[in-house]
Amino acid sequence: MLVRMAKTRLAGVALAIGDGANDVSMIQASNVGVGIMGKEGTQAALAADFVIHRFRHLTRLLFVHGRFSFLRTSTLCLISLYKNMVFMMPIAYFGFYSVYTAQPMFDPNMMSAFNILFAAAFPFCVGIFEQDIREDTAMNHPEAYRYFKLDTVFDLKAFAMWMFTAFWQSCVVFFTIYLVSAENGDLWNSSGQTGGLWAWGTEMLTAVVLTACLKMMAESKHWNWFYYFSTALGISLYFGALTVMSNSLSYDPDLWNVMSSFVCFWLLFFLLFFYQFEHGREKAATLSVILKEAEEFGYLTNDGEHKKTKQVVEAYLTKY
Repeated sequence: MLVRMAKTRLAGVALAIGDGANDVSMIQASNVGVGIMGKEGTQAALAADFVIHRFRHLTRLLFVHGRFSFLRTSTLCLISLYKNMVFMMPIAYFGFYSVYTAQPMFDPNMMSAFNILFAAAFPFCVGIFEQDIREDTAMNHPEAYRYFKLDTVFDLKAFAMWMFTAFWQSCVVFFTIYLVSAENGDLWNSSGQTGGLWAWGTEMLTAVVLTACLKMMAESKHWNWFYYFSTALGISLYFGALTVMSNSLSYDPDLWNVMSSFVCFWLLFFLLFFYQFEHGREKAATLSVILKEAEEFGYLTNDGEHKKTKQVVEAYLTKY
C-alpha cells in the first residue's frame, strides 16, 4: 500500500527491497524489486527483478549496475532506431524519384543482411560494455547519479536528436550520390564501363553502412577493443559479401566491379571515415573527465567529503 501511494502521490520510480515472503506483495507493486537471498527463504528473491546476498550490495547495484544498465539499454534503443532510419530513408527518397514503383534500389540480399550482419555486432557490444564513467568513479561520486535522474539520456530531446541526425545523414548520402553519379549521367572510368541502377544503389548502400557503423562508434562513450573489432567486423562483412556476390556467376558484377572503379566512390569513402571520427574526437568532455579534474585540483577533502564536486557536476549537467 505504501509503495502504491508513493508511486501515485510522488509520481516517481519506486524501489522496494525485501528478504521474506511477507515482502513479496511490496516487491511486486514497485517499479524495481530487489530481493535479498537470506535465511527467510527465496520467495522475495523469486519475485524480485534483482537479487543480492547482502544489504550492503544495494549501493553498488544502484550506482554501478543500475546506472550502466540504464545507459546501455537507452543507448541500444537509440542507435537501433538510428541505424534503421538512416538505412530506410534513402529507399523512401528513391521511391519519390521512381514514382513509387516496386523496383528496389538496394540488392534484396544485401538489404536483408544489413541488420543481421553488417550493423548487428556493434549494438550487441554496446548492450554489454557501454559505460560513461568508471566503476570506482560511480561509487565515489554518488552525486553523478543525478545525471540519470534528470532523464536526459533517453528523453524526447535525445530521441529527436538521433532521428534528426539520421534524417540529415540520409539526405546527405542520397542526394550527394544522386547529384554526382546519376543526375548528370553516369561517371566513367578508363575501361569505358558505366554504372546503372545496381552500381548506383550499391554505392549508396556502401555509404549507408559506413555512415551507420562509424556514427554509432563515434557517439559511444567507452571506446574499447570490442568496439573497434565489432565496427571493423561489420564493415569487413559488408565488403566481403559484396565481393563474393559480385564474382558469383549468378549475380551482376555491377555490384562491385563497376562501382569500385569510380573515383567518386573512393572519395566518398574517405570523406565519411574522416568526418565521423573527427566528429567523435571533438565531442564534449565526459563526466568522468570532469570528476577526475575535481579530484586533481583539490575539490575533495582528504577525508573524502565532497567539497566542490557537486558544483562541478551541476555545471557539467547544465552545460551538456
